[in-house]
Amino acid sequence: VDLQWKATLSKPAELLVSFIEDVVFSQEYDSNIFFACKQRKEAEDVLESCPFSEKVTAIQEALADRAKGDQYALEPSQDEQQEACPRHDDTSSLQVEDCTEPPAPIRREVEALKPEPRAIVQKHLAACWNKIDTIVQLEAEPEKAVASFMEKRLQHSAIQKLREADKSAAGMEYYVMIVYDCKSAGEASSHPQTRVAPLQGNGSHLKDFVRGILAANSGDCKNDLGPHDLFIIPNGAEEGIAAKQWYDGFKDVEGNPFAKATRTLKVTLDEEGYFSRYGLTRGYSYNLTEDVFCITKQPLDMPPRSGKHFTRSNRSNFIGPVAIPPFTSDHHHMLPWKIKSQCFSDKVKASCRVGGNAAEGAEPLQRKPDALEPMSWHQLTWTFWAELCHSHNVTGIIDCTVGAGYVAEAALREKIPYLGVAMTVMHANLVRQYLFGRMWELMQKPGGEHYSAELHEALGLQATQKAEPAQPVQPAPLHQNASRSTGDAGQSAKGDDLASLVQKMLSGAQGQSEAKPPPKKKQRTDGAAAASAVVDLDEAET
Repeated sequence: VDLQWKATLSKPAELLVSFIEDVVFSQEYDSNIFFACKQRKEAEDVLESCPFSEKVTAIQEALADRAKGDQYALEPSQDEQQEACPRHDDTSSLQVEDCTEPPAPIRREVEALKPEPRAIVQKHLAACWNKIDTIVQLEAEPEKAVASFMEKRLQHSAIQKLREADKSAAGMEYYVMIVYDCKSAGEASSHPQTRVAPLQGNGSHLKDFVRGILAANSGDCKNDLGPHDLFIIPNGAEEGIAAKQWYDGFKDVEGNPFAKATRTLKVTLDEEGYFSRYGLTRGYSYNLTEDVFCITKQPLDMPPRSGKHFTRSNRSNFIGPVAIPPFTSDHHHMLPWKIKSQCFSDKVKASCRVGGNAAEGAEPLQRKPDALEPMSWHQLTWTFWAELCHSHNVTGIIDCTVGAGYVAEAALREKIPYLGVAMTVMHANLVRQYLFGRMWELMQKPGGEHYSAELHEALGLQATQKAEPAQPVQPAPLHQNASRSTGDAGQSAKGDDLASLVQKMLSGAQGQSEAKPPPKKKQRTDGAAAASAVVDLDEAET
């Protein structure tokens, strides 16, 4: 065998090749590696448990010598230097805005104010950040050892105390919602607007999060589901993960599945909104349903509740129709591609390289540096997540896939403690700025619980009377008679008022003189009742 090519290797590379050959072809370490893998150990733990320490130490020393200018070390090539500093559309030098500063449009608005109102607004700027920092905590995901990172991060945290509270002492049933949304964990490189990226690492990314979160439990629940754990895993429709992949994450070190209960929520999407967003021609192949898996230790036990954002109750497994708003800044977290392209970690980029063509009728996405696009193409908006929190009596949220920040927005609006894991530090900062913009809007919206009249006046906005919170806006029904089945108490009251008004008119018509010219027909309608009422005074006199 010709091994002259080894002479061209640097010392660290030569030691690494020797190390790989020793591991692959030697049977000395098989039992140690098998035991470590069965125990689901991290790579660092495998190296420590097997007799590799001397070889690993030698490689580390050689790498250190290379940094000091070892004569055996080879200088990295130009290609290697470019890979170490990847560029995206020649914008790698861009930096994210300071996460303690409000977005640029808000800063410009404040700077244009006079000194007196500016001081008032600046006070509310600090209050807005305080609201966010009190409820939302964002961390950047490490490149390795995700399980140990989650375990250490959750230990001794406020959310962990909620997970371990005794049910009998709680007085009522509540849950800590743990979210893993594969649709916001990555992005397909080809046709991301229509295609969902595959599950990272073929399910290993999800397993690492689950193991770390369960390892943070103590006592009898160590490495097991806690009494208040509620895992929410959207399946991502037909293009999402397979059930077997995420079920494998809920197994102990021996490979035995945990004792758990699974409830499948059926989510329907608004048809008109879906069509208007994508504008594709697929015939009859549109899929407007999604499955969301709810995993708990015991079957769900909750007090009955009516829906807060949808016409439903938590006694059924149906949610919808969920609105699909257009991709605008009013509804979504929109970013220029030159900024968004830097939010993804190297691990996400490697895991989400999906090629090929999209569905029939889909056009390729023409990306330009300044082109705006959503941070997450397929994540459901905050109203859906707020509904889950309300119906399941959620008191804390652990979000493994922050995405666009819609789960964090729901937590901020509902005042629920939130811990999210972003892809990078830049991703976390951008989500914080998005949340600031949303909270700033709520502080100026009359009738809301975050409203500030002082801020409203300082910004020179027209004073309005405090109104009651508006009812949640549902997608328009596809059929006219659909509104009859979803009428609310307000609609019934309108119907009663209309009936009494008609009765008064009939009574007055009977007392009129016959010689009086017959009045013209009057038509009264009530759109909410979906049926018009026409009163003919000629017929009433007869």
